[in-house]
Amino acid sequence: TDILLGEFNRLYAGHSRELTWKYNACIPSEAEYLSVVDDTTGSLYTLLVKLLQAESCLPFHCKPDLTPLATLLARFVHVKEDYLAFHNRESKMGRFSDARVLSYPVIRLANIKPDSRAQISRYLFERKDASKTGCSCAEEKKDPCGNSVNYSCLVLLLREYGALSATRELLRDIEDKIEREVMQIEKLTGEVNPLIRKLIAGLREGLLP
Repeated sequence: TDILLGEFNRLYAGHSRELTWKYNACIPSEAEYLSVVDDTTGSLYTLLVKLLQAESCLPFHCKPDLTPLATLLARFVHVKEDYLAFHNRESKMGRFSDARVLSYPVIRLANIKPDSRAQISRYLFERKDASKTGCSCAEEKKDPCGNSVNYSCLVLLLREYGALSATRELLRDIEDKIEREVMQIEKLTGEVNPLIRKLIAGLREGLLP
């Protein structure tokens, strides 16, 4: 019960922070966003791990702590979804059905190019027809989307200012941390875990090297 309540508390606290950003039309920092990812997606992963470990017959001192690995895997999956959404708009990823949700690449762009924060905020939080924004990629070359941003211009800005490449670099960094965590677990248990390595290999599918 304590495990369940603790992780659900994290989950709902994370969602409440997301709602606060949306209500106040606020673009968070990258660290704040990743913290919420850890509390929302991450709490579901760590909940499963903790429940399984609680039922394990192994002595406590023999159980490797899988919580850090679960948190890293959750972060990787979430940010990967953010990244791929702008490579495949027609994907059936539910969170990006209209591309107007906070995601790591967009937050990265707002930090790289602070003068775009107001336009990005309007695009994310004002529910209006993108076809009426009066923004086109041709116009963007003269004036970065003027006073507004539509999806096409947003993708152009993400690529031009390196937000997508920075997101891919973040994913590589998380991959390295996952690899180190797996190696540490294997060292502690004294055996290679092919199932975990197969799972991690599967998570990399769809990503460019």
